[in-house]
Amino acid sequence: MVPTEYAFCTPARRWPDLPLATHNDAGKKGAGLLGIPPRWYPATLVISPTFHREIRAKSNTDDALSTLLMSPPVMAAIRSIEQDSSQGKLLARSSAVEESIRERGKYVSVECSSHCDNLSEAVKEVWANRGSIADSDIGVLIQPLLAVQMRGHLSNEHRLSRDSFSWTTELEFGSSTSIQRWRVTADDPSSDEALTANTPDALIARLRGVASRLARHASRYHLEWVWDGKHLWIVQADQISKVHGPGPGEVWREPFAELPFQPLDHWRSLDEISDASPLLRWNKIASLVRFRSSDLPTARLWVLQGEDLILGLVAGSPSESLLAELELLTGSTLIIRTDVVGKKQELMLTKCETKDANRALEFLRATSTRLVKLGVPASSICFLAHRYIAARACAWSLSKPNSTEVIIHSTWGLLDGLGWLPHDVFHFDVDSGELKARSVEGKSEYLDADEDGVWSIRSTPTEWIWRSSMSLGQIRLVAEGARRLAATEDKTILTMWFIDLLDESGIECLPWITHTNVPLIKGDEPPSRPTPITVRSTSDLDEVDEKLLTRKAAILELHPGSELVRDRDLIDKVIQLALRLDLPVQIIGSPLGHPYYLLSAAGVRVTCRQNNVESQTAHGKIVRDTIPDIIERNGESASYYKAVGRQREKLFRVKVLEEAMELFRAKNREQSLDEMADLEEIVSALRREVGISKKELTERMGDKRAKRGGFSLGLVLNRTSSATDLVVPDQPPLPGMEYYDERVISWQVKKEGGRLLLNYIPPITGHRSTFTIGLAGMDVRIKYLDSHIEIEKVMEVKGDVPDALW
Repeated sequence: MVPTEYAFCTPARRWPDLPLATHNDAGKKGAGLLGIPPRWYPATLVISPTFHREIRAKSNTDDALSTLLMSPPVMAAIRSIEQDSSQGKLLARSSAVEESIRERGKYVSVECSSHCDNLSEAVKEVWANRGSIADSDIGVLIQPLLAVQMRGHLSNEHRLSRDSFSWTTELEFGSSTSIQRWRVTADDPSSDEALTANTPDALIARLRGVASRLARHASRYHLEWVWDGKHLWIVQADQISKVHGPGPGEVWREPFAELPFQPLDHWRSLDEISDASPLLRWNKIASLVRFRSSDLPTARLWVLQGEDLILGLVAGSPSESLLAELELLTGSTLIIRTDVVGKKQELMLTKCETKDANRALEFLRATSTRLVKLGVPASSICFLAHRYIAARACAWSLSKPNSTEVIIHSTWGLLDGLGWLPHDVFHFDVDSGELKARSVEGKSEYLDADEDGVWSIRSTPTEWIWRSSMSLGQIRLVAEGARRLAATEDKTILTMWFIDLLDESGIECLPWITHTNVPLIKGDEPPSRPTPITVRSTSDLDEVDEKLLTRKAAILELHPGSELVRDRDLIDKVIQLALRLDLPVQIIGSPLGHPYYLLSAAGVRVTCRQNNVESQTAHGKIVRDTIPDIIERNGESASYYKAVGRQREKLFRVKVLEEAMELFRAKNREQSLDEMADLEEIVSALRREVGISKKELTERMGDKRAKRGGFSLGLVLNRTSSATDLVVPDQPPLPGMEYYDERVISWQVKKEGGRLLLNYIPPITGHRSTFTIGLAGMDVRIKYLDSHIEIEKVMEVKGDVPDALW
C-alpha cells in the first residue's frame, strides 16, 4: 500500500507530490467542495474513503495510518494547513461515500493538533462514527481550525424549498441562533474570488451572493460556513440531487386477495355485526360500527377472542383448527392487530404482518402471554385480522360536535409514520365548504412498505416532496365524515384514515379507527434554542446523561427508525428520562398522533416542530409591481398573474376603495402621508387604465370647484328637510348635543321593508359603531369593525318589530 495513493490535495491549495482529488477520491463532503470555487473554502487535505475500506480488511490499521500521515508529502500539507489556523490546530471531518439526511449528526468532526499521534486518533474517531451503515467507507478531510465569530448553515434542499432560489440560513453567534428565510434572485452572484466580509452586514451580503450563484445549478445545496471576522469560508458544500423512484405506496403492491366469506370456528367475520353486539366493548370494533352508522366505507375485518382461546394460547396448546384457519387467512399478506378492553383506550399495541401461518400463530401466543403477565384479563384481549391496505397517504382528523370546522393532518405512506414524520395540515369548514387554512410541509421522508413488504422509512421522490398529500375532494370527504361522527357520538373524536386506496375498491378515504382520548395540544415552547440530543434508538437514551454534562439547555429530538415507530417501550423510556431530567421533547410528527398523546399525557413537555410550512393565503387583489419579488425574498412563494381588460379596470377600482379605507383608518400624519401616497398611486393607475390624462383630470377638478366649490371650509351636512330655513351653523354644538337622535333613521344602517341596507363607509371614530335593529322577527346586531362589518343575530322577537335602531 503506497500512502500517497490515498492522500490528495484540492484546488484550494496545491502541494507538491500530492495528486489533485477527483469526485471519486474525496467522498461526499469532499466532492461537494470540489464543486464550488476553490477560493471559497479553506485549504483541504483529502484522505480517500478507499484507504478506509482497504485498512478495515487488515490488522495493522495503526501502522498503515501512521505511515500515511508521516509521509513527507502529507506532512508538508499538514504543516501548511496548520499555519492557516489562528489557533495552530486542525479539524478532521468525515466524508462518507453515502450520508443521508437521517444520518446527519452520526458522522463527526474532531479537533486535533498536527502531532501524528493526535491526528491519528482524530482520524480513527471519525472512522468509528459511521452512522447506521456498518460497512460505510469514510474519507477524512483535514482543514485548519478557523477562528469563529459566527457560523451556520445555508441550504436550498428540496425538503426546505420548492425552488432553488428560496434559501434557509441558520446563523449561530455565541449561544444564540437565528433562522432566516431568503428569496434570492439571479442578480449579484458571488464571483470566484475570496469571500471577504469585514462586518455582519457584509457577511449577509456574501451569503446571499453565494446563494444566488448556486441557485442556478442543477443540484441543490446544503452548506456549512464559518465567518472569522474577515472572510466567509464554506467548509462543507453537500450537493443534493433529485431523488427518483416510485410514488408513495407503489414500491410493494401485494396482489389483492379477499378474506374468506365462509364461517370459521375461531375467527368471526365482522361483516354483519349489530349495534347491540357485546364485541363493541373493543374500541376498534366499535369504530367499525360507528363508520357504518355514519354511511362511511369500512374494511373487512375478522375477530379472534374468548377467554378459553386466549388462555389456550398462553398455555401453548391452541387447537389444530386455529392453525388451519390461519393457513386459510394467510393466502396473501395478513395484518393481525391487538385490542384490549380497559378504562382507557390502549395505544400502540403490537401488530403482525405475515404470509406465514406459523408466524401468525406465534404472534398470537407471544402477545397473549405478554398481556396476561401484565395483568390484562384473557377475556379482555382480542385480535383483529385484515388484508394489507395499500394507500397513497394517511390522515388523522379532529372533529368536535359543536363545530363545523374539522382539522386534518396527513402525510404520505403508512399511518404510523404520521406520528413521527413531516405532514400537511388542513382546516376545513363543512358548512361553508371552505378550506379555512392549508399548510403543506416539505415531506422528505415517509413510512412505506419496501420491496419485501417490510416497513421502512423511505426518502420521498423529489417530485412528491411538496405535493399536497390530500386533494381538495379528499379533504372534503374526510371532513364531512369526521363531522358526522362527532355529531352522532356528541363527542370530540379523532379518526384515523387511509387516503387514496391503491386497490380495486375505488375507495378514496377509508376510516380506520376512532378515539375519544383527544390529545391536549399545549404548544409548549422549548427553552430558547436548546441543544438538540437526537434519539434514533433506545441505545441513544443511554448516552443522554453524559451529553447533558456539556450542555446548558438541551432538548430530546425523537427520530426513531422504521423498526421503532410502533415501539411503546421507546416512548416509555423517553417519558422516564424526560421526567427524571426535566427535559423537553420534540417530534416532527403530528400532535394528533399517538406518540404526542402518550408523551403529553405523561406530563412531558412535548412540542411538534412543523418545518418548512407553506401557509397559503388567498388574496385575489391588485398589488404593487414588486410585491411578488419582496414576498419571495422573504422566503415565501407567490402565485400571481397579470390582469387585463375589464377585470384589470375593476380590480383597480376595488383597490381605490381599499386604499381609501386605509387612509380613513390612519391615526397620525405619517400614516396619513403613506396612505395618501398609496391612494394617489392607485388613482393614477386607474386614470391611465380608463384613458384619462392628467390634464383632463385637472381641468375637470377646476370646473367642479368653480360650480360647487371645494372642501376647504369643512362643512358638514347635518340633515335636510322640506323647510326653507335650513341653517348651516358656524359654531360647534353645545356639549351633550353633538349627535341627533338616530332611533328612527341612520345613514349607516337602514331598514326598508324586509331588507337591511348597510353603508360601505364606517362611522367616524367616536361615533356609534354598533347598531341593533329588528328584522324578520329577530334582533340583529351590526358592528363596524376595522376591516369588515359583522352581523350577528341577538335574539328572537315575538310580535311587531319596530323599524328603529337601538
